Amino acid sequence: MTLKLKDLIIGVIPALLTLNVLLLIGYVVINHENLALGDNVHKIGANELMYILPVFFLINFLLIVILFAVNYRSIIGSMKGVKKNTIIMLVVILLVGFYLREFVVPHTHRIFFDEDLYIGIGNSIATEGKAIMCNYGSPTHCTEGILNKDPSAYPFLVAVVFKLIGSGEWSIFHLMAVISTLSILLVFMVVYVLLRNEKAALYASLLMALTPAHIVWSGSVATEIVFTFLSLLTVLAFLIYLKNNTLKMHLLGAVSLAYTVQIRPEGLIFVATILAGFLLFERDWWQRLTDYRFYIPWIIFFLLIVPHSTQMYMNRGGD
Repeated sequence: MTLKLKDLIIGVIPALLTLNVLLLIGYVVINHENLALGDNVHKIGANELMYILPVFFLINFLLIVILFAVNYRSIIGSMKGVKKNTIIMLVVILLVGFYLREFVVPHTHRIFFDEDLYIGIGNSIATEGKAIMCNYGSPTHCTEGILNKDPSAYPFLVAVVFKLIGSGEWSIFHLMAVISTLSILLVFMVVYVLLRNEKAALYASLLMALTPAHIVWSGSVATEIVFTFLSLLTVLAFLIYLKNNTLKMHLLGAVSLAYTVQIRPEGLIFVATILAGFLLFERDWWQRLTDYRFYIPWIIFFLLIVPHSTQMYMNRGGD
C-alpha cells in the first residue's frame, strides 16, 4: 500500500509542476500591464507587443521547420503500405486541385479590408519588424500605425514570402494556391493514418480538391486557407505521435498547434480538438500523464503563445 501511495505521489509530480508553470504563464498574461522588469515596473502594452510578436512568430516558425525535418522519416513512414497506383491517383488529384486553384479560380480579394490589412501588416513585419496596421506611411516605412486587434501569425508568413521572393500581393496569391493544394495532400495523410484505408483517403482528398468553397477561397489571401493547412498539419502530427509515442513528434504537434491558434482570434478553440483526440485515441493515460516528457511540448506551446494571449486579453470585450 505504501509503495502504491509513493508511486502515486511521484506520478503526479510532473502534472503539478506543469500546472504551476501554466498558472505562472496565466499570471503573466493577466498582469501584463504591471510586470516587474529588473528594478522597474514596466507596462507591456501595444508598443512593446508590436516588436515582441514577430520574434515569437519567428521562433515558432523555425521550430516547425526544424521539427518537420527531424520528423520527416516518421511522417513518410506513416504512409507505409500505400500502393503505387494509389500514389499515382493521388498525384493526379493534386495536379487537378492545383490547376483549379492556380489557373481557374479568379485571384481576387473576397474580404476587401481584411485581406489588404494582412498584406499591409506582413509588409510592416518584413520591412520594419513591427506587427502593425499602417495607417500612414510608405512601402518601406510606416509613419503612423497601430497594433491590430486580430492575431498576426498569418501576416508573418506573408512577411517571410516578401523577404524570400519580394513584396507584392501576386506572390501571396500564388502562395495560397500552393498551400491549399498541400492541404489536399494532408487530408489524404490524415485519413490514411486514421483509418489505414487507401480508398477512403483518396476519396477524402478528392472531395477536398473539388470542394467549391475551398477552391474559391484559395483564390483570395484570407486567413482561412492557411488556418486549414496548419490545422491539418497539427492533427497529422498528433495522430502519428499517438501511434509512435516519440517526443520529437509530440513537439512538432505542439509547435504546429501554437502557430495554428495564433492565426485567428477563435484559434484557441482548436486546442479542444486536440484534447478530444487524446481522449479518443489514448489507451494508457496513467503512463502518459506520469511521464515528465509528456508535459515539455505543452509548456513550450503555452510559452510560445504568451504574447498572442496577452494581445487577445488586451482586446477582450472589444467590438
